[in-house]
Amino acid sequence: MTTWEVTTHQNKLGDYYNRAERLDWNNFASSDVSRQNAPSDDFHCDATGYLRRLLRLIKLFQPPTSTRLVVMGKGGVLKVVVGIVLLLIVLATLGISIAILVEVININNKSNNNNTNPVNPVNPGNGLNIEAPKPIDPGNDKYSGYRTASALFKASLNTTIDPCNDFYKYTCGNFAGDMSFDVSDTNNAIAMANQMGNASYVDASPDPVKQVAWYYQKCSMARMNWNSVNSNGKFVMDAINRIAKGEPDFLNQTQFPFYMFYQDQKPKDFPDRVGMGYLLGYPAGFEGVANLVTPYVDTNWKDPHGSQGYAYYIDQPSTLLPYTYHVKAWGIYQQALTNSVVATMNLLAKTQNKTLDQKTLLQDATDIVAFDHLLALTYSTDDTTRRQSERSYNPMTIGQLSKTYPKISWHTFIPEATGTAQNVLNKLLNDPTYKYIVMEPVKLQMLNDMLGNTTIVSARTLVNYVYYGVVAANKDFLPWPKKNTARMTDFRIARPHIGRPRHIRPEKRRYEQRQFDDVTESQLSCAQETIFSLPYANARVFIDNIYPDDASRAQIRENVAKIASSILIGFRSMLDQLDWMTPATKSGAYSKIDNLVKNIAYPDWITNNTQFVDYHKALNVQFNKDDYFTMVRNVQLFNAFKSWDALVAGPTNRIDFNGPPGTTNAWYQVSKVQ
Repeated sequence: MTTWEVTTHQNKLGDYYNRAERLDWNNFASSDVSRQNAPSDDFHCDATGYLRRLLRLIKLFQPPTSTRLVVMGKGGVLKVVVGIVLLLIVLATLGISIAILVEVININNKSNNNNTNPVNPVNPGNGLNIEAPKPIDPGNDKYSGYRTASALFKASLNTTIDPCNDFYKYTCGNFAGDMSFDVSDTNNAIAMANQMGNASYVDASPDPVKQVAWYYQKCSMARMNWNSVNSNGKFVMDAINRIAKGEPDFLNQTQFPFYMFYQDQKPKDFPDRVGMGYLLGYPAGFEGVANLVTPYVDTNWKDPHGSQGYAYYIDQPSTLLPYTYHVKAWGIYQQALTNSVVATMNLLAKTQNKTLDQKTLLQDATDIVAFDHLLALTYSTDDTTRRQSERSYNPMTIGQLSKTYPKISWHTFIPEATGTAQNVLNKLLNDPTYKYIVMEPVKLQMLNDMLGNTTIVSARTLVNYVYYGVVAANKDFLPWPKKNTARMTDFRIARPHIGRPRHIRPEKRRYEQRQFDDVTESQLSCAQETIFSLPYANARVFIDNIYPDDASRAQIRENVAKIASSILIGFRSMLDQLDWMTPATKSGAYSKIDNLVKNIAYPDWITNNTQFVDYHKALNVQFNKDDYFTMVRNVQLFNAFKSWDALVAGPTNRIDFNGPPGTTNAWYQVSKVQ
């Protein structure tokens, strides 16, 4: 980076710095001037210090080879990401120190009232009172990194804005382009696509790599002909027909037609307890779509080190719209959701050469949307209350479940919801003392009491709601016109596979299953799909591309570990300064820091071929044979199986990433806190 690049905006920054330093903060604090009209002491410390450190950061920036705590890309663009990550760390450290700085400034101000000897600036000719940065030689191996960071900061600054009036617009007002994580994800997808397209690499790799590469290849081909290959609606209709088959041993109680689609079918009586167990359990276990009751696996946080480190949780409804939308934006999204239901059903009908009566369809759509709203507001608990985790741990045996909530057959629900994980099911059903964790017992009781009351929800609406939940989860597999490809995706959140342990921040799906006309875009979309569909096979491909040898793999972990350790040191220093915490409480907090496990880059086992193959042995994907849609279905079943399999895995595995290693991210796994 040249001297000019660092000092381009020194006049503007220097002007702000001088104005800030000239303020009489003692008099200001005691005046009647409102904070709205002038900066506060905290702003003085934060903004002035920030500007000083910002230039020093540009000057001292030395990008390491790592960009995050999971798996990262490499190259010039990712060094930009490094700069941003480091900047965030610096800003976080500044935030930690503000309280101390304010106190120090107050003390210094008091002492300086009696000090008549002014302090000479470090460099009288520099308005910022900081040393001028030394130019870097273009031949230096870090020159490109310096230049990239400088260009990033310079391009973001809007020097027409007075930072005293709007500091954010000044520093970020000219920012254009993608966010750093998006840039990193795109670069990572390019690396993945290149590696999976390398035939010699794939042929020499273990079977799971061959499987994910075949998945990627067929996915890309399908994307380029999406509307054509989905013109018959087969993927969606197959899901509908699987539900319609019912449970072979209880056909009369578990077979219900999709009334909203087969409009000539007369509604049957309201489902009995076996029917409810099937309608609530089967979609969750075999289609990955929960409805009125949500089953999943998570850490048994009451006894994570015991023989049952994971527990079977039974939670509140999973609604079509996220809870927040029902509470805060229902007036906006009610009609949008209704329109989406109608449009989806009409398109599905078109693929089957059917014409639906629009009046009946609209009424059915209106009813299930209203039922979704009812489930959210009446039979769900708000997020604030649910943060009190102790209230949500309510163990019950299957016998207690049956006695407390008799309108649902739990002996039907549990096997259906557990899907293909027969080994897990044997454990559950052979042990009548096994404890399921009911998250919302009061709400579940209300739901149980409501079932069968047709003044609240009719049999037709209930069955339609169950079916449409599965249709909505698969509606991308319909031939949508290009102009409608955005439809309801603005608020759709990709649900995790039922049973998959959850981490603190849900991953946003970064790919679209739709028609593509550009081969490169299609390939990148499919590369990103493999991150979430086959996360560990994808991670092996990615690691082999960017960290091909032991030395590079050791280096990435060493570099990121240093960053993580520095954050922990900062956190420990924060605890040291808290006078309101008792020594006993601090001891517990220090213990958490000492026992924290840092999972960096990727799990060790994915580079061990034996363990890597063993993990994927239940994956039913036939290399060079299966089509894309067959693989999508089989991968869904595989992921559900692996998730439920945690129930027989023993103590909590604290080195499990609990998320896709191939995504640019870092997270705190609250479920693994012990």
